[in-house]
Amino acid sequence: MLEESEEIGRRVRRARLRLGMPQADLASDLGKSQGWVSKMERGQIEIDRVGLLNLIAAKLHVHPNDLIGRPYTSSPAENQWQVAAASILRELRRYDLTPVFDGTPRPSGELWRYMTGLHRLRDAAASIAILRALPDVLREAQTSPTARSAMPTATTVRSTLDETVLRPVPVLCHAVAEPGTGFRSARGETRVDRTAWHELPPAAQEAVEKHTGRVDHAETAGSGVMSRLACTLHTALGRAFVKGTRLDDETAWMYDYEARVTRCAPRAPRLLWQVEAGGWLLIGYEFVDGRHPDLAPGSADLAPLVATLTALSAASWPATVRKKPLHVRWRGFFPADRTPDLEGGALVHTDVSALNMVATPDGIHLLDWALACPGPNWADTAFAVVRLIHAGHTPEQAEEVAREVPAYRAAASSAVSTFAHALYAVWENRERTDPLPHRAALTAAARSWAMSREPARA
Repeated sequence: MLEESEEIGRRVRRARLRLGMPQADLASDLGKSQGWVSKMERGQIEIDRVGLLNLIAAKLHVHPNDLIGRPYTSSPAENQWQVAAASILRELRRYDLTPVFDGTPRPSGELWRYMTGLHRLRDAAASIAILRALPDVLREAQTSPTARSAMPTATTVRSTLDETVLRPVPVLCHAVAEPGTGFRSARGETRVDRTAWHELPPAAQEAVEKHTGRVDHAETAGSGVMSRLACTLHTALGRAFVKGTRLDDETAWMYDYEARVTRCAPRAPRLLWQVEAGGWLLIGYEFVDGRHPDLAPGSADLAPLVATLTALSAASWPATVRKKPLHVRWRGFFPADRTPDLEGGALVHTDVSALNMVATPDGIHLLDWALACPGPNWADTAFAVVRLIHAGHTPEQAEEVAREVPAYRAAASSAVSTFAHALYAVWENRERTDPLPHRAALTAAARSWAMSREPARA
């Protein structure tokens, strides 16, 4: 049982760290000592009682099955229901939903019929209706005692959730999303089950250390990066930032594409190496040491921002990388006859948030190029206008900063208006279909900018 205890301990630790919960807090919630929790997470204490397992799972806001890696009930039917309920809980976490439902939940059979109806809605291409309805029914299902213990088979539930949740979202949220980018947390960060460096297969670690030398220790990124593995490696040669995922992950292609784009991108971290070993794809980037810039009015970081945006505007999209251009991503959110306004062959980052920037003595660097695409050479500056408004500028002040970038200053006013109104339409759609706390303020900033410009004419 020691091996299973170690596995459970690792899962408990990962769930605790995902919540940002110290060991002392979990120990207090369980009525145990911190030393007991530490030993349990190292697999030195066996969780031999269902009641204790349930208590730990409840405090960590996970299902018991997520900790033991298998259903723990004896009945095959109950096993299926447990797995199905666990899949609902996982989807709730992807949606960033709290397990709260006001009112009396419907019986499990009725909830199940409703979910199969949502499945049929997708077949009718009614994805927006699904995304509006599904969060509430998932909340209700999690609250219902019978739904938690009496759902149909895991395979059917997983299929329904995959069809109704995971696949339509990239289409509806194609403002910035490519297939597989997942869902964002309250700060706009993608939530994934992070794998720590020490959990990688030895073959993967050894392949990396051929480039870095021996790894002294690694710091797992707590937030902000959507990668399965994202960490800073401390080695005798210095620090390196590593991103990666399993080779069989359906999003593995995105890591390769990001690496190919980053090689060509100005003001980006240098690509150091790329390895495939132990079933993992791992990519090493230069570690950029600095701080997030201040985009507020009067900030000393505005001049370096203009310099970075100017450098970005001169970069061409790499012809060997095939991705949907901006005007295709946003199709349907602007008049079709205005398509030429958003066409272009420049390399556009598309997510110029201060959280994706690092200010250093030699200027501002841009991180995380996974969402880059071809577009107009002034597009990143236009994206920055909304970020400046969000940081406290008026639309007029933000455009005054933007016009310091030659490419933006030379852009046709009508094309910029098309961009502004399309961006607001895209972000408003995301706010309506998948509301999160950080989106409201950004959408308001986009609306403020769009309203300050003449409308895009059909």
